[in-house]
Amino acid sequence: MEIIKINLDNFSSDDVEIVAGRIKEGKVVVLPTETVYGLSAIATSQDAIDKIYKIKKRTPEQQKHLISLVRSFCMIRKYCFLSKRQYDYLKKEWSGERALTVILKGRKNNAIKELISEDQGIAVRLPKNEFLLQLIKVLDTPIVSTSLNITGKKELENISEIDKYFKDVKPDVVVDAGILPKQKPLRLVNLMDIDNIEVIRQ
Repeated sequence: MEIIKINLDNFSSDDVEIVAGRIKEGKVVVLPTETVYGLSAIATSQDAIDKIYKIKKRTPEQQKHLISLVRSFCMIRKYCFLSKRQYDYLKKEWSGERALTVILKGRKNNAIKELISEDQGIAVRLPKNEFLLQLIKVLDTPIVSTSLNITGKKELENISEIDKYFKDVKPDVVVDAGILPKQKPLRLVNLMDIDNIEVIRQ
């Protein structure tokens, strides 16, 4: 595994370009998120997504759809249907301190249609992590994100133990930002029916 060390409070455009380059190559990259480290890849590479499932040792039945990280409402509209009321809800909620993942109706005629569930939902999040936002800006494409763990096991918190934790299939690149501050878990809301908003995780 390649290790790339960064400082989330003082990263450079070169840091962003280097990591973006690895992601463009279709590599699976461990990235620091708002709460914990996660496994990520460009959302348009099915091979990279399949490798994430292999790293996590997910069976076909366990291959839940991944979260797509986006950088703007324009990017959301490219891949999802977004009504005025949904937009108003998100604009208010995403201005808060805690990160929020929402499920919207996905557009099936786009490059990330594989991430759309059977009920046409797609999970999206606008990160509160400036490094991730800059990364997605350079890529101009959503990146997928999922927890850094083997399915059924506790999430890996100490990034220095990653090589020991994943003994079989490993991530290609680790972006090491040190120990991340403790944060509350991400909220998850199903926003497909704006008249019946479902809070899945508060």
